[in-house]
Amino acid sequence: MQHGLRSGPSGVEGSRGCRGRRAMAWGGEVIRRLTRAHRTGKANRKKFDEAMGRHAEMVARLEELEVLRAQDEVVAAT
Repeated sequence: MQHGLRSGPSGVEGSRGCRGRRAMAWGGEVIRRLTRAHRTGKANRKKFDEAMGRHAEMVARLEELEVLRAQDEVVAAT
């Protein structure tokens, strides 16, 4: 290794800039993957929040129905 040159797997000497370009390309891929994962996470969170909202509505409706059923049972018993 002399004067900033290195020998690659093929025995051909190349500049250190090649390693930098590969690192930048890999860095770009990492950013792309992280961005995709972040978007997926946000979409999943939105779907989860919507499902939890529907769940809360259903629980409230079930409680209302249980109260009505209890009232009907009282009326039927009298």
